[in-house]
Amino acid sequence: MKDFLRQKHNVEVSAYITDLNPSQITTNGAFTIIDNSDPSNNIDGLPTNSYCLFLDDQFLASGYGFSSFSYYEKSTYIASTFSGIYSYIINELDNLHNNTITLNYSYNSYNIIDKEYSTYGWVKRYKKLEIERVDNTKYDVKLTTVDCPYVNNIILNCNINSEDDECTYIAPIDSNSISSVSVKLKLHKSAGNGDITALAPEIIFNGEPIDLNNTEIIRNIERQNQTIFNKDLELICKRDNDVVYSYTFKNAIKWRYRMLPLNLESNVDDNIKNNLRNLNNHRFSDISDSESVKSSVSYFITKFKNDFIYLDDTNDIEFNGIQYQYNNLIESSYDYIIIEGENHDVDFYLNNIKTNNWSHILISDNNKNYIIYQSPQKYIGVHTWKVCCKYE
Repeated sequence: MKDFLRQKHNVEVSAYITDLNPSQITTNGAFTIIDNSDPSNNIDGLPTNSYCLFLDDQFLASGYGFSSFSYYEKSTYIASTFSGIYSYIINELDNLHNNTITLNYSYNSYNIIDKEYSTYGWVKRYKKLEIERVDNTKYDVKLTTVDCPYVNNIILNCNINSEDDECTYIAPIDSNSISSVSVKLKLHKSAGNGDITALAPEIIFNGEPIDLNNTEIIRNIERQNQTIFNKDLELICKRDNDVVYSYTFKNAIKWRYRMLPLNLESNVDDNIKNNLRNLNNHRFSDISDSESVKSSVSYFITKFKNDFIYLDDTNDIEFNGIQYQYNNLIESSYDYIIIEGENHDVDFYLNNIKTNNWSHILISDNNKNYIIYQSPQKYIGVHTWKVCCKYE
């Protein structure tokens, strides 16, 4: 190159831009820029998309130019920020090499460690993984226990008007009785911070999911028919469609008729004696309708309206069997049982022997129907009837 330039001493220098092939340049002492930026017309031997500087046909340098001023601005921005980008990359590499690496451990109900469950399927507590830096060369990996709120007891209260937790409620059956019973499922929460619904199973009560945000769930249980029957209520706890707990509250609700045994003392007043004697003067099996009998039954219903008891599956009713005096005469009485409603399916046992010949009549009083049952005969002395009510 030195000799080449020495030959050009005292030669007037010129410069121009061309797209000629270097072999076609015949100038003497001229700087030539060869435009090779058109990719569709590339000059063999030169870098693609480039501008090449020649002194005559002697190659000096090559570079990439800009086809517009906007391209130039973008390129100068890249060039001006290259130093910052380079420093950023070097700094990040240095951090990775020399500094602490932090692990963010994300967890949910599936990957929390060492879970403990309550009977009903709630997560009571679990352990989570933590990494703590002690110094530049030491890290502590430890498990931290997290206590969760959970339900530790579920109680069914069938009588929501009572403060007592009762799992059996007896509802009356008659023409004016209620058609449904309200029951309350009470979820008792343990100690612990957080949302009661966190890490909780699905709870289904009486066939319907319950809202876990409410710790007292009230359901109305409808009466299915007009006869005596028992109602079971079911509690199911599921996690991922697997049953983790189930319990059936057996006979939680009992729809029952009410009954009034006419079990009288010897020192009864004259009105009771007169109405009882009126009943004793009739064998119910021999009459289909009697206004005097109906009047006496209505009297006893009104007189002892607060003494009705529920007719359960099996009832042992003790009768005194005492005699009473009427007009200086000692008289004894049949045994009588008044039951609300009608179409009862009951059996009577005396000394464990079934007695089929109790007679009965139907009466109406204050828009309610009653059946009064009369024993087969009069009994003297203490004796016990076992009244068995059958239901489906």
